Amino acid sequence: MSFTGVLCTLSIKGKTRIFTTYTGASIQFFKDEPESLLITIRQGKELIHVKVDKKEGSVLKAPNKGAMLREIDEALGSTMELNIFYDHQLRVCEKGINVGFERVGKLEEL
Repeated sequence: MSFTGVLCTLSIKGKTRIFTTYTGASIQFFKDEPESLLITIRQGKELIHVKVDKKEGSVLKAPNKGAMLREIDEALGSTMELNIFYDHQLRVCEKGINVGFERVGKLEEL
């Protein structure tokens, strides 16, 4: 069993935003480089831009059909820039430090 799609949850100042394939979210842009990840997700009139500067991390093993064959790329201490637009107006502009970053699967499949 596999899932190809968008699943993104943001919690900012007590408000939760959920972006999923099931609610119409789609990836508009992504660029995955060894030290950074840029991604833009749209859902309706809302658009989020995320840039993560990845720090050196670890590769975690995870199960796949009973064998530890999957790999999860995890890095703590990364930095992040987040911009959220609603109806073309910037609503949120935040920067984060000591961000946990985890990647599972191949982004190019999205």
